[in-house]
Amino acid sequence: MMTIKNEKQIIDANIFLERFLTYRDIFSEYFKTIKVIDSGEALTYENYQRLEDNYIWNVKKLMIFSSSFIHKYNLEGSDIANNLNEYFVVLIDGMQGINFEKNTVNYDKIEESKKLIEEKSIKFRESFSLILQ
Repeated sequence: MMTIKNEKQIIDANIFLERFLTYRDIFSEYFKTIKVIDSGEALTYENYQRLEDNYIWNVKKLMIFSSSFIHKYNLEGSDIANNLNEYFVVLIDGMQGINFEKNTVNYDKIEESKKLIEEKSIKFRESFSLILQ
């Protein structure tokens, strides 16, 4: 496993973690937006399909950035990479509570997704913190 050895690696690790946390906040805002759309307070062009499209686009952007970091520091197959992959799986499944055909939301599924996403986020951050020690 990689351990932080020099200033450049510390900077890279901090940038990666900061970006991860920023995206984590962005994803939580998507879940808040579901309620805004459901209540009819959203802009007229904002709908569940558009929300999901933007959500997935941001997941892909984070995946590309994360993949670059994982490859740069040869972390393939590590706990960090595995926990990050688990995080991405639950992120992608996060919008499963929306029925686009009926334009309805299953809030129980959404809450379950949010809980799983947070659990996987914590698990990833804990594994990531090991390289900073």
